[in-house]
Amino acid sequence: MLSHSKTFHGNAVVVIHATQKIARKPNLRRPCFPTLEHKPQYRKEQNRSSGSLTNYSRPLSKTPLLLSIHCSLRSKIGFFSEFKPHRIGQAYRSHASDACPEPITGEPNSSAEFAGISRASSLAQEGCFKPVPPLRNSIADRNSHPSPKFWSHNSHKSPDGKDITVHYCKSLKSTEEVARYFLEDQVLGFDMEWKAQASASDTIQNNVSLIQLANKSRIALFQVALFKPARNVNDLVAPSLRKILESPDITKVGVSIKADCTRLRKFLDINARAIFELSHLHKLVKYCHSNPRLINKRLVSLNDQVEEHFGLPLVKEDTVRCSDWTVALNYPQVQYAATDPYACICLFDALNAKRQLLDPMPPLPAHAELDLPIRVAYEPSKNIDSDDPEAVDQRIDSPSKEDL
Repeated sequence: MLSHSKTFHGNAVVVIHATQKIARKPNLRRPCFPTLEHKPQYRKEQNRSSGSLTNYSRPLSKTPLLLSIHCSLRSKIGFFSEFKPHRIGQAYRSHASDACPEPITGEPNSSAEFAGISRASSLAQEGCFKPVPPLRNSIADRNSHPSPKFWSHNSHKSPDGKDITVHYCKSLKSTEEVARYFLEDQVLGFDMEWKAQASASDTIQNNVSLIQLANKSRIALFQVALFKPARNVNDLVAPSLRKILESPDITKVGVSIKADCTRLRKFLDINARAIFELSHLHKLVKYCHSNPRLINKRLVSLNDQVEEHFGLPLVKEDTVRCSDWTVALNYPQVQYAATDPYACICLFDALNAKRQLLDPMPPLPAHAELDLPIRVAYEPSKNIDSDDPEAVDQRIDSPSKEDL
């Protein structure tokens, strides 16, 4: 009896066997030869055997039917087995000194993903972070529930187009090695962390737990709280780090930086110089020409400034912000600590560029430790409340060459 064959995604041998089996034992109720009733079906199968992807309505026997079900299931299983879970963040980060051997990646897209990272990072040891974000079931589900975006250092590149290097230093020796990378910079982002509710009677390492620096190419996290031994200040402050913080030629930019440096002086005997408050420049750029009387020295949070100038908020989870900074950092803590100083250096560049576009151009605010008023080069303000201790005297000044 005549039998015909067809290709079925690599299962042609099985299909040929099935058709031959039908030819040996024909079913009287169902002719093997294509009849008028089965002619459309036969034509569709011929198209399929010639390479067409045309679907057919009904298989010739039970065996191809089972194969059809099997291939359908296999295609679905294959889809999920080949589906790669969304990686949090896009850029790999390299590390040095005491940094993690695994690349740190991360830009949480939602609080749920952030919680997923926290659970995964709790399994990490010695700072090796292997985040496992929640697996999404389908692309449609992911697109139907878009997650909010956050500003992060992960989405940026260095000026030479490379990934930003994150150094996580847990010893005095590694701190000295990494701090030397920043000795030639003119402007650095700065931030600090300490144990929540630490008092003056607590240890030095509780009051100054983490010092963060950043330029446009690398970020350094110096976790002073883990330095051993900690017999005195010399065991906690690397010479190159002290040189950077006390140098009048290296401007350190940050938010509430004056209070941070007061803590440095009190607990680590570091007299920081050339510190710059970003809130002052933010107010100057925002109100210089529109409403100069609103220019004052009240602080504006880093998150508010980043969202206003970059269009995205920072990740500011209280569980991370108020966490214990005296123990080895987990993945969310590293992401939080690395983003803040890098946001500061990026903010300074963005704000200074906006200042230079103003006409007339106001001078840069003075370093915070000098306690000088903020100068504007537009017009004197009116109706300033003299009882307001935060009000700033405005001066009509042309920018000097040093300010340009």
